[in-house]
Amino acid sequence: MVYKESYYPGIDEFDSSWRMTPSPVLNLLENTAVHNMLSLSEKVADKGISWVIVQWRISVLSSPVLGEKLGVSQWARPSSSEKSAFLDFAVTGRNSRECIRACAKTSLVNIAKGERLPITQEIIDTFGAGDEAALEGGLPFLEECKEYVSAVPLTLRRSDMDFNGHVHNVRYMDFALEALPEEVYSKGGFREIDLVYRSPLAPGDSPQARLGKEGERYLVGIYSGDRLCALARFLV
Repeated sequence: MVYKESYYPGIDEFDSSWRMTPSPVLNLLENTAVHNMLSLSEKVADKGISWVIVQWRISVLSSPVLGEKLGVSQWARPSSSEKSAFLDFAVTGRNSRECIRACAKTSLVNIAKGERLPITQEIIDTFGAGDEAALEGGLPFLEECKEYVSAVPLTLRRSDMDFNGHVHNVRYMDFALEALPEEVYSKGGFREIDLVYRSPLAPGDSPQARLGKEGERYLVGIYSGDRLCALARFLV
């Protein structure tokens, strides 16, 4: 069964053109997956076992509107590996208007042992199995930019950390947006966003966001020294 919940976006989630910004969109999707996990049987939601998302692709078809009730649907599909799965999302607004479609690649991890666990069909069924891929073409493989054109130093704050002691997934989106040129960021209206997590940032790191360009897309690499921590790609 597909998991469903409702969401009302707040005023702090919109830009000056009244478009929902990328970080709140990602936060909405992340929280939906967490709410689904917490609603499951103890077999899946045992203490110390958590879904860890390693990649996102988000397609914004129509920006949500302030004050409208959003319908969020989420379901799971197996991948070619027994230790990963896909989570698909569809967000609709008033009159069933399609707003957002997204897909995430995830693993089930024993946090204490740092081990990836097999994701059985039983687990997928419990999490809400579906056959349809939310987005055509699957998840792309993102590579580092061969030549970055600019870099922005970043400062980690206590509020950036999650319960694992690492930087929260959504904060990487914030970091990547800081690297975009002002004329691109202020234009907003991002149509497609890819985000890949490579190595977690933690207290004591001194990260940097480096900007590159791939055709119409802007590529941002989040680094700590020479270590690649995340890659984000934006299509405006």
